Amino acid sequence: MAAASDKETPPAALHPPPPPATLYHNASFFVVDQDELLPAALAATRGAPDRFAECTLVDDADGRILYVGALAGLPPLHPATRRINLQGRLVVPSFIDSHTHLLMFGRALRKVDLAACTSMADIQAAIADAARRDPAAPRILAKGWMHRMTGPEPPTAAAIDAVVAGRPVYIESKDLHSHWCNSRAMEELGITKDGPADPDGGRIHRDPADGTPLGLMEENANITIVWPALARMASDEQTDADIEAAFQAYIETGVTGVVDMALEDTSLEALRRVKAKHGGTLPLRVSAHWLVSPKDDPAANRAQVERALELSKLEKDEWLSVIGIKLVCDGVIDACTAALKEPYNNGNNCGPMWPLDDLIPVVHQADAAGLRCALHAIGDQAVHIAVEALASLGPARACRHRIEHLELTDPADVARLGSLGITASIQPVHADPAILSNWIAVLGGPEATRPATRAFAYREMAAAGAPLAIGSDAPTAPHAPLRNLHVAVSRRSARAPLDDTLLPAAPEHALPPAFAFAAASRGGARCCPPLAHAGSLAPGCSADFVVVDLPDRYAGHPHSLLLEDGAEIGSALLEARVVATYLKGRQVFASEAEL
Repeated sequence: MAAASDKETPPAALHPPPPPATLYHNASFFVVDQDELLPAALAATRGAPDRFAECTLVDDADGRILYVGALAGLPPLHPATRRINLQGRLVVPSFIDSHTHLLMFGRALRKVDLAACTSMADIQAAIADAARRDPAAPRILAKGWMHRMTGPEPPTAAAIDAVVAGRPVYIESKDLHSHWCNSRAMEELGITKDGPADPDGGRIHRDPADGTPLGLMEENANITIVWPALARMASDEQTDADIEAAFQAYIETGVTGVVDMALEDTSLEALRRVKAKHGGTLPLRVSAHWLVSPKDDPAANRAQVERALELSKLEKDEWLSVIGIKLVCDGVIDACTAALKEPYNNGNNCGPMWPLDDLIPVVHQADAAGLRCALHAIGDQAVHIAVEALASLGPARACRHRIEHLELTDPADVARLGSLGITASIQPVHADPAILSNWIAVLGGPEATRPATRAFAYREMAAAGAPLAIGSDAPTAPHAPLRNLHVAVSRRSARAPLDDTLLPAAPEHALPPAFAFAAASRGGARCCPPLAHAGSLAPGCSADFVVVDLPDRYAGHPHSLLLEDGAEIGSALLEARVVATYLKGRQVFASEAEL
């Protein structure tokens, strides 16, 4: 008699039945493999068969991709397999916004929008109109003010008092680095001529004669005084509704994952409440970096990192995870608060918020604890400091971290960034020519070397070997990825696409379309461990994808949009529409034109 071990394995055990699944077909599926973000991909020489598939098969039970490829290569299918015809459209991995401010974005959706204003008079009229339309509102909240709207001198409370004096008015700058308040708002904040003193890294603008506050709160005065005060004024119900509104706005534009930069207690508690409401999940995945503000006392800096570590042990699942810290190394160029290697056009400069000697110990503490660092650095001096701080960890550790914005960079720092493999977290929408007039002016004008050749040098960063991750920095800029990608690949305006006078800034730094799409999906996933299974349409990955309807000229060959030169695409990405968003194989958004 044969031993039990000699018995033949039943055929059913060798070939288990296929699981219930859904087959998506009749589309061009952009797979986004690991090579799409390598410097060689900038040449876009790989053929379409290597990068696009005819169909995707998704496991109905866990929302994972079982197969992606040609129809002829499909494995055996379950008898009940559903077939979804995607009508010849383009399908890409769903987007991951690699840099957003989730709660502020949700709140901004209900603020008075000043984006169309071009003068102080326009702003005053918009604020006065908002006050008339809602006489019961306890305060007026506005967004989108830019320095070019109000001229070279800082705006004052008196300018808003002239139209609304009886209620607090808070006007947030487009870049989120300042709040412009009327006198009633300054009273509500407790700002008087006697105090408080300027916080580290911030400024409360005052009359030099007697210390009277003038209404402008910059950098850490905004972050540590205005933001927490406004958070306390909002009810939990309103805060949760704002978070939900942000989620919905993102899903409708094809985003299923975000990196919340500068997470703080109010946002965290709201996310926890919303997650409980959704039964332990969220409408999309949130990874977050906890804000660490500079303090004179090193022990206070260490304590903030320790708090982030504690939270990372509590919030660590697929839907909500604290993965690191955010450090703001400088301000913004428009306000002349970014740290530059050479002075601004007016001869002034601004030092870093985190000097290198203070920054290095915090970065080392966070890295040793397993946290990831995200360093806000806009000016070339701040970028240099951020690169040097991360370089001090050594090449094997520096590549775990990221630098945000990198709007003005020195070629030597870009080369070092790339050689270390530090992620360049970029927001192409900030390079929109429609908003760069003041940015260019304070750096010396359009003919000056810095704005002409060193503005938003994304392609150079990628060519040097720095992985790119694309985000929006919402609400400082529009959150919709397709608009963001339009600027990334063309360097032309998404805000004013018909204005032929708006010339692209440093067009040589434009990204190839396929590369940009990969950076807007896989780029964000690769620097967030909880999102490691996202950003690609590969077997085993989460079935997170977006169905995109393109202009008629791409009918029959939608993948060709991603293989063109960015300058040839024209308005295609502005005309394109997200018609469906899928998360873990489940449709979470469908437009009226859905299949």
